[in-house]
Amino acid sequence: MTTRSDRRPHIGGRASSQDCPRAGYVMLTYDEDYDPLVVETRCKTWGCRSCRDKVLAAVKRRMEYGCSMIGSSWLITLTYRSGPDILVPDADTVAGDQRLLFRFLKVRNPNLTWFKVVELTARGIPHLHLIVGGLIGTKGRCGSPRTSNWVDQECNIGCIQHEWGKAWQAITGSYVVGVSAVLGDRGAAAYLAKYLAKSHYLREPYEALGFKRRWSCSRNWPRANVQLRGSAEELWKKVLVVPKGGRIGVYLETRMEASKGHALLDEVGPEEIMKVVRRAKLSGLRKAAEKQHA
Repeated sequence: MTTRSDRRPHIGGRASSQDCPRAGYVMLTYDEDYDPLVVETRCKTWGCRSCRDKVLAAVKRRMEYGCSMIGSSWLITLTYRSGPDILVPDADTVAGDQRLLFRFLKVRNPNLTWFKVVELTARGIPHLHLIVGGLIGTKGRCGSPRTSNWVDQECNIGCIQHEWGKAWQAITGSYVVGVSAVLGDRGAAAYLAKYLAKSHYLREPYEALGFKRRWSCSRNWPRANVQLRGSAEELWKKVLVVPKGGRIGVYLETRMEASKGHALLDEVGPEEIMKVVRRAKLSGLRKAAEKQHA
């Protein structure tokens, strides 16, 4: 029996990996004279009940980090037409319309960057919720009345809603486009994460329309590359993945506590990673110069 707490999305909650069917351990060997370091691993898939909240939190952090890096950004909602005689667009149709829209908008906005989440309304109509950066316009909306021909009315300030509305109407026939400024990175990420959680706790309607992925982002969406210090410095001599249970699994479980707090298990961000890369390049240049003079 499914309880109310099983259905409720927990954004960023602490999910235990003990119930994950593919949980295990990663044994990291960095020196033959020392015991290996051990970290716990999970499947990290949306279908796993114990992992999906962790995955959702990771996607939310990615949205939040991107918002903090792109500067001025906007929350934009694209709506399809609905009606008894209108076919509901499937995943392939939505993807094609999205490609046409961004191809058109990039002519004027070459630095366009975006993060998108698909929502299905109660009628099963797709809505596209986006965080968008790199736009030329500085005004989100003007005072034009929202009638069926509002996109054809003159806009003296060149607002973003008119630009996107004209393009969206030309592609889909719908003129309904919502635009609002992002006032906070955390709030914008939580807004999209709400619809992302909804899509994964109500999977059947999405899968019926072919939506295998509920979120996507542009290639230039900022991403915080975080690695273990041992990975960044390429110090692992051997990496072994072991499932839970069995003699080796039981042994590695006892090594978990001893591995906590080790410096090589610290997570380092892009700046530290680049320092490691620069040191490696300088070391390579020195070695090459020594060979030439030898």
